[in-house]
Amino acid sequence: MGDEERTYLLHLIEKEIIRIEKAEDIERARKDKRFMVIEADMMANVLTPQNKVGMFHYVTKLCNSNLTGYIHHFNRGCCILWHQGLAGKDGNTMAVAQSKLIDWALEVRKSKLLFYIYN
Repeated sequence: MGDEERTYLLHLIEKEIIRIEKAEDIERARKDKRFMVIEADMMANVLTPQNKVGMFHYVTKLCNSNLTGYIHHFNRGCCILWHQGLAGKDGNTMAVAQSKLIDWALEVRKSKLLFYIYN
């Protein structure tokens, strides 16, 4: 077995371990009122308005970004939405969106928090 195959096999094992741990964390959040799990994902950019009429289609498009999160503790979702006129998708913007999601979750109920984010 070569180095690349070992590295890939190790990656698959670590991925499975993380999947199992996440499932255990989600189950704990369902049972323990002092524990909360948030899963968040950056969704695809959405161009608005949705039309296809000549130059208006190209000149007036606005790119919207969103971070969607699901809080397993109390089965609620939240979407943080912003457009390119406010900010882009740099590190600071992403950190602010993530912190807003966490702030929103903690406003509803103060508890221990575990945050999973996908990109």
